[in-house]
Formats: sequence, C-alpha cells, structure tokens
Amino acid sequence: MFRKINEGFAVKQAARLATDEQIRKLEKIYVNLLKAAKKKDTQSYVQVGFSLHDTIWRIVANEYLEEPPKRVLLPIFAFTVIRVISRPPFDFVKDAASHLPLLEAIKSRNPDRAHQAFCKALNGWLTRIRESVFASLGTEEPKRLKKV
Repeated sequence: MFRKINEGFAVKQAARLATDEQIRKLEKIYVNLLKAAKKKDTQSYVQVGFSLHDTIWRIVANEYLEEPPKRVLLPIFAFTVIRVISRPPFDFVKDAASHLPLLEAIKSRNPDRAHQAFCKALNGWLTRIRESVFASLGTEEPKRLKKV
C-alpha cells in the first residue's frame, strides 16, 4: 500500500516535471534493464531496476518522496526480487517490458496515464511475484491473496 500511494504520486509528479534530459536518462536506464533481462543477469537487473525507480523519485525533487522509498522499499524490493527472480519461472524480459508503458507515459507528460501505467505494472509485478513464490513452493496460492 505504501508503494502504491508514495510511488504512484511520484510518477504523476515525474510526468509533470521531467525534463527532456531526465527522460533520456530514463530511456537509457530502460535499455540497460532490457539488456540485463535478456542476459538473465540477476544482480545487474536488480541494480538497474532500482536505478530506474530511483531516477523517477529524483525527478520529483522532494525529499519526502525520494527518501522513504529508499529506506522502506529498497530492502523489501531487493529481498523479494532476489528471492523470486533467482527461481524459475520468473520472466525477466516480461518484467522489464512492464516498465515501458510507465516510461512512455512520463515521456508524454501525462500524469494520469503515468499513474495508471504504474498501478498496472505494480499489480502485474505483485501477481508475477506471488505466482513465482507459490510455483517454487509447489503449492497453489491461497484464495485470499489472489486480489490486490
């Protein structure tokens, strides 16, 4: 919930405030994310993925939006991602591709579209994480967890 609210607001602000230079930086990071995904380079994927999100937070230039995700989300993100993407059937390329609509929405400077893209990507990520965790355990996901 914290991530949905905090980062959701940040992506809306990023769509409003991003300069052409910042958008080019996001595009470059995204290309590197795809490269790491195609190589299935877990360590690089985690680092570049966090860099993409960190760059979005920095665009907003608001310490209250920039610092909490680093303090709260980085440990959770790193633990979850490393645990899940190191096991099949996690699809690196599909996960990386889920960031493209968000990047395109920020690039178009459309805050509502950016927020929608973020929410869709976050829900997809949570679904892939749950599927991967339960598949690796050889169990089915409990029904109460299926809706976000």
